[in-house]
Amino acid sequence: IEQQITARQRTGLQFLLNDKDGAGVPGTASLSVFDDSIEPYNLFGTNIRTRFFLESEVEGYVENPGFYFSDDVNAMVYSDLLMMTQGWRAYDMSSIIGVDLVEVFSMPEKGFRISGKITGGLFGREQKDAPLFFSMGEEGAVSIITTDEEGEFLITDIDVTGSQRYQIKANTESGRQNISIRMDEQFAFLPEVDENISKVTDNLSPQQSEVLPVTEEAELSTELITERAEAASADAELFIDAQMQGVLDEITVTSDRLAGSESGVQDDFATQIGRNPSGMGTFIDMDERPDLQNYRIQEVINSLPGASVIGNQLSIQTNTVSFNQQAPPLVMVNGVNTDFETVLTFQPEDIRSISVLRSAIDLAIFGAEGSGGALIITTRRGTRVGPVQGYVDGSIQGYQIPATFYSPRYGVDVPTDLEKKDNRITLHWDPSINFSERGIQVLYWGNDIPSTYRIVLEGITTTGTPFAYTNTFELTDQ
Repeated sequence: IEQQITARQRTGLQFLLNDKDGAGVPGTASLSVFDDSIEPYNLFGTNIRTRFFLESEVEGYVENPGFYFSDDVNAMVYSDLLMMTQGWRAYDMSSIIGVDLVEVFSMPEKGFRISGKITGGLFGREQKDAPLFFSMGEEGAVSIITTDEEGEFLITDIDVTGSQRYQIKANTESGRQNISIRMDEQFAFLPEVDENISKVTDNLSPQQSEVLPVTEEAELSTELITERAEAASADAELFIDAQMQGVLDEITVTSDRLAGSESGVQDDFATQIGRNPSGMGTFIDMDERPDLQNYRIQEVINSLPGASVIGNQLSIQTNTVSFNQQAPPLVMVNGVNTDFETVLTFQPEDIRSISVLRSAIDLAIFGAEGSGGALIITTRRGTRVGPVQGYVDGSIQGYQIPATFYSPRYGVDVPTDLEKKDNRITLHWDPSINFSERGIQVLYWGNDIPSTYRIVLEGITTTGTPFAYTNTFELTDQ
């Protein structure tokens, strides 16, 4: 790599891994290229090499493990001291001979799970030993299970990729159908993730501190860094949308106001806000799409750009990215705020029109309540609004293929003279790079922020040897 490149310049990284004899070695690695001025990079921090060779074999916390693999003249001496104080010097054979059996509290999970609770009767009591019929897909096999003492049920070991439909039909032990099925959120049983990230750059020796310079850029406030990341994420979404669009000849669009509105002002309101000039909203007139009558309501909503239904939860991708908790989408049926679970009970033939609003312009009329997007539905006159007793039609989210990291290719799919500033913090990221004995070349484009950028490559060879590499380069605006 060149030690200095200019803004929006294409950069090529050539990686070649050699063994001690100089022969090329194939392997797999992850690569990231990011702004090194955001936070000081610890050259002596943990990487795949220190994890394999040191940290996994030594008891206790190892501070700055990369130091023991560095070229420092004291690295070997300190390694001996570390091993004499924290390393293994002998094996306790008594812990191997006559080992007691370990009690297993929970078996390994082999797939996903669906759970919920069945209540019913006059007072809504838990339904013990209630039969439940579960099926997945259009022609999936039917499984029969029963609820426990608390009326709860659990379906485990579901092997599914992507989003898959499922149906649940249940009744009481005596065969009555006046029951209610309440589904749990798919991943509610998992522990919450601790978002507090501890730094290990404190208590460094003077020699180690020299490689961690603190610049003015490194002292940027969290608000400024967040603002830059949000702007870069929003720009990336616009670039992706532009790639998915084709070039059409000039056309003229004319339209008339819908006649015979069955919902009065509300239907006209949904039509006006659904057909918006920003391009971030979508409007569907169900009378003009008879093919959608054969689908479930979840599948109809999933077909709308930016809308996603997972289980009984609706999410809408807006053009505003926030690192705070995303507000839930606003759901309106015939102009009235409605719970999304009610929408899941609709049949497509009950609906006259559906609108999904995603842009800030369209959502401004709803204020802060519409910051998470909006789903606007107008039903036909006489549609029953309410759940179907003893029946659930939902979807489960399974294994997903990782999304590809997007990087604009200036002069290829993005104009080189694009006026909007490129604020990306991460220029390139690839979790899996496979290279042969002859190496591999990786291409990416720079942004518009002059700074020092760092390359971090970590991986393992086909023979099982871990390796790590890092380097920096300067990006200028000229």
